[in-house]
Amino acid sequence: MNEEINKYFKDSKILVVGGTGFIGRNIVESLKDDAGHIYAMHLSNSEFPFDHPNVSNILHDLLLETDTKKIIRKIAPDYVFNVSGYINHSPFFKQGFDVIKNQYFTTLNLINALNEINIERYVHTGSSDEYGNLKSPQSESLRESPRTPYSASKVAISHTLEAISKSDDFPATILKLFIVYGPYQGKGRLIPDVIKALLADEEISISSGQQKRDFCYVKDVVDAIKLSAIKKNAIGKSINIGSGRSIAVIDIVKKIESKVGTGKVIYGGKEIREHENLDLFPDTTLAKKILEWQPSTDIDMGIDLTIQHYKKES
Repeated sequence: MNEEINKYFKDSKILVVGGTGFIGRNIVESLKDDAGHIYAMHLSNSEFPFDHPNVSNILHDLLLETDTKKIIRKIAPDYVFNVSGYINHSPFFKQGFDVIKNQYFTTLNLINALNEINIERYVHTGSSDEYGNLKSPQSESLRESPRTPYSASKVAISHTLEAISKSDDFPATILKLFIVYGPYQGKGRLIPDVIKALLADEEISISSGQQKRDFCYVKDVVDAIKLSAIKKNAIGKSINIGSGRSIAVIDIVKKIESKVGTGKVIYGGKEIREHENLDLFPDTTLAKKILEWQPSTDIDMGIDLTIQHYKKES
């Protein structure tokens, strides 16, 4: 599927916001040999991970409105994939305003700058957190129920983009991602943390693992992101991206234990968060209908590929 989709970006300039992060890096890796040129925008202090003539490094803070406009005018991207993340579930009166500022106002600055040029499509990644504790399967027609400043800002962005797509013909598509896993995912996430600990023959504590979640391999998610940029009827839509099935966390972790064969998982060493949704998965009807997409990597294959990646890294 990758080659078939990539032909649409052959002569295009692509801006990937969050281009050195987990999903962004996978997008750049997927397109770097086929797109016209890729600009990887980020705020990371770590070494730029790409050594490729087709990939440019842009270190920039989108809160800087004037500079954002200058950069956008200079590179004039055809497609923009905003997969940047400032994941912080702090309550409002602790760090909540900073979370909203770094989510919502950076997006406003970006789309305001993009409105001054002609773009083909702006794809924004939202989150399953927007649905809160609503009953699964969660569909796009539900009224969201955010529980933190992070999820509230994601909802605000989704609604703003839907509105300006209608009122100003701004070509935006919003993808609400459920749990994504795979190569380049950072620490603090279940699957990479468990894999790395077990590969190092260490102990790791998790909850009882009774929560059920929808897990989708990152390369399938990248395909969905690219498809959403070329499907005309995706403009102005919010679309769930996931497998449409939930799996218990304990079952995922036991798969990893069996495949790695070293280390030890301590179940019940951490508490399940208060008010946590115990069965979370999406209705993926729109993704199948509008994007003609569904994941092709089953959980066993995805876990195998992810373990292989972290073995090479270690």
